[in-house]
Amino acid sequence: MKNKISILLASLSLCAFALRARAQLTSLNLTLATNLPTVVTTGASSNSLTSWLQLQQDKGAAFDLAVWGTGASNVAYQVTPSVDGTNKSTSTNWWFIGANAGPTTTNHITGNLTRDALAGYKYVSVTALTNQNAGTVTNGGLYKSQ
Repeated sequence: MKNKISILLASLSLCAFALRARAQLTSLNLTLATNLPTVVTTGASSNSLTSWLQLQQDKGAAFDLAVWGTGASNVAYQVTPSVDGTNKSTSTNWWFIGANAGPTTTNHITGNLTRDALAGYKYVSVTALTNQNAGTVTNGGLYKSQ
């Protein structure tokens, strides 16, 4: 009887641990932005981009742009929301800015938007990518996760 109780308690403990571990798992949806220029030359800006990324309702979003280049430069990208995936907001947009470390180092320019900031929007569009200083910047990919 004592062994059965010990086995039962061990089984219950294992089940409780498994349920607790399962509750800590979260899904991650990575999306790669398309229609972005591969290279942005010195002092240039790519505007009027239309790289649409669909949003999951009631969630925030994180963005990560990997860049490297021929010289130290400030790089920025703009994200603009949309309610329908066609018409961009004319009053709301967000800029994420970082410093490109140079040709041998990949720099990640990250940004986070809260659930409240994205409330009511179904899409965001990467609408601009700029190279503010010297050197050519290579775009290694912009990802959105939710």
